[in-house]
Amino acid sequence: MLHYDFKKFKSDEYLIKKNVRKYCLKILTRMAFYVQTLYNFEILKMWGEFLIDDFGQVWFVNAADIKVRVWFGYEEIKNRFGQLICRPTKLEEPKIDPEIQNDLDKIQRERDQMEEAEWIWKLGLVKEEDVKLLTEKMIEKYHKERD
Repeated sequence: MLHYDFKKFKSDEYLIKKNVRKYCLKILTRMAFYVQTLYNFEILKMWGEFLIDDFGQVWFVNAADIKVRVWFGYEEIKNRFGQLICRPTKLEEPKIDPEIQNDLDKIQRERDQMEEAEWIWKLGLVKEEDVKLLTEKMIEKYHKERD
């Protein structure tokens, strides 16, 4: 298990004034710590981009080339022979917001409908006029839902 100890760095103000590179490293380490504690992922590699504005404030802009691995917590137990062994603890399933899940389901249904329409079009079972009418209806429906 990797230990992301961002508390070993000096204060933010000191690092911004004296060593901006270490301040950026502290920010990335803090992000890796939170990802590990909240989502059970260990960040093995991450390339971060930072900007410094006219007032000397450092801003995190982008992270790229991120390599992660799933971190399993382990519990120590004794087997029937009294030997100490470690086994991974069971991880909880990630919880998805119901509204986001509904949006994902809607997008998947629309993709399925588009694939079915393309398949029918390729078979030649639909006339071009029917496709134009259907397209106009879909556009009207989209505008009604959006408004």
